[in-house]
Amino acid sequence: PLANLKPGPAGYFQLALELEAFGGYHEAGSFLDALENSERLLRVRAFRLQDNPKDPWRHQVNFTLETYWWGS
Repeated sequence: PLANLKPGPAGYFQLALELEAFGGYHEAGSFLDALENSERLLRVRAFRLQDNPKDPWRHQVNFTLETYWWGS
């Protein structure tokens, strides 16, 4: 939500996004690797991988991403 939009240092804006996904351990790792190699400046601020007793191959993944951009 745009309520998470706040001014950062020296004219930059910061947006925090809270995401929830479901998938395997390696899929979560691959997704984070893709984010890390993105051209956009992203930071994973929080990460939580929760087991699923009904399906051990499908986990709940929660994380907070932060992105920054120059605003005028």
